[in-house]
Amino acid sequence: MANLAPESKQLIGLARSLHPRLLRFFERYPPQAILPTASAEAPPAIPNPFKCQKHPVTGKRHDPVFSLRRQAEIVKLARKAGVEELLPHTVKGTEERMRRRAENGLRVKGTGIGQRVKGKESERTLKGRYVFHWLAHWGSGALEELEQKFTNTPVQTGEAQTSDVGDAADDPDMERGTYSD
Repeated sequence: MANLAPESKQLIGLARSLHPRLLRFFERYPPQAILPTASAEAPPAIPNPFKCQKHPVTGKRHDPVFSLRRQAEIVKLARKAGVEELLPHTVKGTEERMRRRAENGLRVKGTGIGQRVKGKESERTLKGRYVFHWLAHWGSGALEELEQKFTNTPVQTGEAQTSDVGDAADDPDMERGTYSD
Protein backbone atom coordinates (compact mmCIF):
# COMPACT_ATOMS: atom_id res chain seq x y z
CA MET A 1 0.00 0.00 0.00
CA ALA A 2 3.06 2.23 0.38
CA ASN A 3 3.58 2.17 -3.42
CA LEU A 4 0.21 3.80 -4.18
CA ALA A 5 0.18 7.03 -6.11
CA PRO A 6 -0.95 10.17 -4.28
CA GLU A 7 -4.08 10.21 -6.44
CA SER A 8 -4.99 6.67 -5.32
CA LYS A 9 -4.45 7.58 -1.67
CA GLN A 10 -6.75 10.54 -2.10
CA LEU A 11 -9.44 8.35 -3.67
CA ILE A 12 -9.14 5.79 -0.88
CA GLY A 13 -9.44 8.57 1.70
CA LEU A 14 -12.53 9.86 -0.10
CA ALA A 15 -14.07 6.38 -0.14
CA ARG A 16 -13.51 6.01 3.60
CA SER A 17 -15.21 9.34 4.27
CA LEU A 18 -18.36 8.37 2.35
CA HIS A 19 -21.57 7.47 4.13
CA PRO A 20 -21.85 3.65 4.48
CA ARG A 21 -25.07 3.61 2.46
CA LEU A 22 -23.42 5.53 -0.38
CA LEU A 23 -20.35 3.30 -0.18
CA ARG A 24 -22.54 0.18 -0.54
CA PHE A 25 -24.26 1.78 -3.53
CA PHE A 26 -20.93 2.41 -5.28
CA GLU A 27 -19.74 -1.13 -4.47
CA ARG A 28 -22.84 -2.61 -6.06
CA TYR A 29 -23.06 -0.13 -8.95
CA PRO A 30 -19.56 1.21 -9.66
CA PRO A 31 -19.50 4.50 -11.57
CA GLN A 32 -18.58 4.30 -15.26
CA ALA A 33 -15.95 7.00 -14.67
CA ILE A 34 -13.78 4.72 -12.51
CA LEU A 35 -14.27 1.46 -14.42
CA PRO A 36 -11.40 0.43 -16.70
CA THR A 37 -12.30 1.15 -20.33
CA ALA A 38 -9.97 -1.20 -22.18
CA SER A 39 -9.95 -4.76 -20.96
CA ALA A 40 -9.61 -8.15 -22.66
CA GLU A 41 -12.92 -9.31 -21.27
CA ALA A 42 -15.39 -6.42 -21.17
CA PRO A 43 -17.72 -6.68 -18.18
CA PRO A 44 -21.40 -6.63 -18.99
CA ALA A 45 -22.95 -3.20 -18.91
CA ILE A 46 -24.38 -2.47 -15.50
CA PRO A 47 -27.99 -1.30 -15.87
CA ASN A 48 -29.07 1.94 -14.29
CA PRO A 49 -30.65 1.02 -10.91
CA PHE A 50 -32.71 4.23 -11.00
CA LYS A 51 -34.60 3.33 -14.20
CA CYS A 52 -37.04 0.53 -14.98
CA GLN A 53 -35.58 -2.31 -17.09
CA LYS A 54 -37.11 -4.42 -19.81
CA HIS A 55 -36.44 -8.16 -19.52
CA PRO A 56 -34.69 -9.30 -22.73
CA VAL A 57 -36.63 -12.58 -23.03
CA THR A 58 -40.10 -11.90 -21.68
CA GLY A 59 -40.25 -8.23 -22.61
CA LYS A 60 -41.81 -7.37 -19.25
CA ARG A 61 -40.74 -4.22 -17.49
CA HIS A 62 -39.16 -4.47 -14.05
CA ASP A 63 -39.38 -1.64 -11.54
CA PRO A 64 -36.22 0.30 -10.65
CA VAL A 65 -34.08 -1.15 -7.87
CA PHE A 66 -34.36 2.13 -5.93
CA SER A 67 -37.66 3.91 -5.38
CA LEU A 68 -37.90 7.66 -5.95
CA ARG A 69 -37.65 8.28 -2.21
CA ARG A 70 -34.49 6.18 -1.92
CA GLN A 71 -33.09 7.82 -5.07
CA ALA A 72 -33.56 11.23 -3.46
CA GLU A 73 -31.81 10.06 -0.29
CA ILE A 74 -28.82 8.70 -2.23
CA VAL A 75 -28.57 11.89 -4.30
CA LYS A 76 -28.60 13.99 -1.12
CA LEU A 77 -25.84 11.88 0.43
CA ALA A 78 -23.77 12.07 -2.77
CA ARG A 79 -24.28 15.84 -3.06
CA LYS A 80 -23.15 16.28 0.55
CA ALA A 81 -20.03 14.17 -0.14
CA GLY A 82 -19.35 15.97 -3.44
CA VAL A 83 -19.64 12.87 -5.64
CA GLU A 84 -23.07 13.39 -7.22
CA GLU A 85 -21.60 13.38 -10.74
CA LEU A 86 -20.53 9.75 -10.21
CA LEU A 87 -24.15 8.59 -9.80
CA PRO A 88 -26.10 7.24 -12.77
CA HIS A 89 -28.75 9.51 -14.29
CA THR A 90 -31.80 10.00 -12.07
CA VAL A 91 -34.79 12.31 -12.11
CA LYS A 92 -33.88 13.29 -8.53
CA GLY A 93 -30.46 14.62 -9.55
CA THR A 94 -29.61 18.31 -9.33
CA GLU A 95 -29.03 18.71 -13.07
CA GLU A 96 -32.38 17.15 -13.95
CA ARG A 97 -34.21 19.25 -11.36
CA MET A 98 -32.59 22.45 -12.65
CA ARG A 99 -33.47 21.50 -16.24
CA ARG A 100 -37.11 20.91 -15.31
CA ARG A 101 -37.26 24.17 -13.32
CA ALA A 102 -35.92 26.09 -16.32
CA GLU A 103 -38.33 24.32 -18.68
CA ASN A 104 -41.51 24.50 -16.60
CA GLY A 105 -40.99 27.44 -14.26
CA LEU A 106 -42.30 27.50 -10.72
CA ARG A 107 -45.76 26.11 -11.50
CA VAL A 108 -47.39 27.83 -8.55
CA LYS A 109 -51.04 28.59 -9.15
CA GLY A 110 -51.70 32.27 -9.62
CA THR A 111 -48.13 33.31 -10.44
CA GLY A 112 -48.49 33.11 -14.21
CA ILE A 113 -49.58 35.90 -16.52
CA GLY A 114 -53.32 36.50 -16.30
CA GLN A 115 -53.82 33.99 -13.46
CA ARG A 116 -55.58 34.74 -10.22
CA VAL A 117 -55.92 32.80 -7.02
CA LYS A 118 -59.49 32.72 -5.76
CA GLY A 119 -58.72 33.62 -2.17
CA LYS A 120 -61.21 34.25 0.59
CA GLU A 121 -64.05 36.71 0.21
CA SER A 122 -62.38 39.22 2.52
CA GLU A 123 -59.21 39.05 0.41
CA ARG A 124 -61.10 39.44 -2.86
CA THR A 125 -63.05 42.48 -1.67
CA LEU A 126 -60.22 44.16 0.19
CA LYS A 127 -59.41 46.57 -2.64
CA GLY A 128 -63.03 47.65 -3.02
CA ARG A 129 -63.42 48.18 0.71
CA TYR A 130 -60.20 50.17 0.79
CA VAL A 131 -61.44 52.42 -2.02
CA PHE A 132 -64.77 52.91 -0.24
CA HIS A 133 -63.01 53.76 3.02
CA TRP A 134 -60.67 56.14 1.20
CA LEU A 135 -63.62 57.88 -0.45
CA ALA A 136 -65.42 58.18 2.86
CA HIS A 137 -62.32 59.71 4.44
CA TRP A 138 -61.14 62.02 1.65
CA GLY A 139 -64.41 62.60 -0.18
CA SER A 140 -65.37 61.95 -3.78
CA GLY A 141 -63.74 65.20 -4.91
CA ALA A 142 -60.28 63.70 -4.42
CA LEU A 143 -61.20 60.74 -6.61
CA GLU A 144 -62.49 63.05 -9.35
CA GLU A 145 -59.24 65.01 -9.24
CA LEU A 146 -57.21 61.83 -9.59
CA GLU A 147 -59.32 60.61 -12.48
CA GLN A 148 -58.85 63.93 -14.23
CA LYS A 149 -55.08 63.78 -13.76
CA PHE A 150 -54.68 60.28 -15.11
CA THR A 151 -57.34 60.14 -17.82
CA ASN A 152 -57.31 63.81 -18.94
CA THR A 153 -61.05 63.67 -19.36
CA PRO A 154 -63.44 66.01 -17.65
CA VAL A 155 -65.42 64.39 -14.88
CA GLN A 156 -68.99 65.51 -14.42
CA THR A 157 -69.76 66.42 -10.85
CA GLY A 158 -72.79 65.11 -9.09
CA GLU A 159 -72.57 61.56 -10.50
CA ALA A 160 -73.04 58.76 -8.02
CA GLN A 161 -69.97 56.66 -7.43
CA THR A 162 -70.85 52.98 -7.80
CA SER A 163 -68.84 49.91 -7.06
CA ASP A 164 -69.56 46.29 -7.90
CA VAL A 165 -67.87 44.96 -4.77
CA GLY A 166 -70.93 45.25 -2.59
CA ASP A 167 -71.91 47.51 0.26
CA ALA A 168 -68.94 48.21 2.51
CA ALA A 169 -71.32 48.98 5.36
CA ASP A 170 -71.98 45.24 5.50
CA ASP A 171 -68.39 44.65 6.48
CA PRO A 172 -68.01 44.33 10.26
CA ASP A 173 -64.55 45.93 10.23
CA MET A 174 -65.90 49.05 8.56
CA GLU A 175 -68.76 49.33 11.06
CA ARG A 176 -66.42 49.09 14.05
CA GLY A 177 -64.03 51.59 12.58
CA THR A 178 -61.09 49.16 12.91
CA TYR A 179 -60.07 49.60 9.30
CA SER A 180 -56.87 51.65 9.27
CA ASP A 181 -55.36 53.85 6.57
